[in-house]
Amino acid sequence: MFERIAFATDGSAVCERALDYVASLAHCYAAHVLVLNVAAAPPVAMSEPYLHHALQSRRQQAAACVDGTRERLRALGVVEVEMVVLEGPPAEAILEQIAQWRATLLVIGAHGEHPWRDRILGSVSLALTQRAPCPVLVMK
Repeated sequence: MFERIAFATDGSAVCERALDYVASLAHCYAAHVLVLNVAAAPPVAMSEPYLHHALQSRRQQAAACVDGTRERLRALGVVEVEMVVLEGPPAEAILEQIAQWRATLLVIGAHGEHPWRDRILGSVSLALTQRAPCPVLVMK
């Protein structure tokens, strides 16, 4: 049923709690797991060289997040784990990747690291639940 589980994580506490569920589902369904993170652009206008450094820092943080998540999943016995760092608007980048990867389940957190921002600007998790081409498990 869920042969290809995509896990969108931002390293938040909610996503950390979701990790055990992802591992359990992967075991139950002998699923492949794709761990992804979006290195979103800085929220303020910056000029060079500050923009370059801010983007590079975001990419490094995203890569560390997915790598750490992959290692924790492997420690929990999940063998088939891929990872990807995306760029762009989070909801759009995730939707494009899960469609391309042909995910059969998407696991996301209800709120990321900045829940106040999600309430003001609109929620990525809400956009994903409404537009994803597969079932979405939203963790609280």
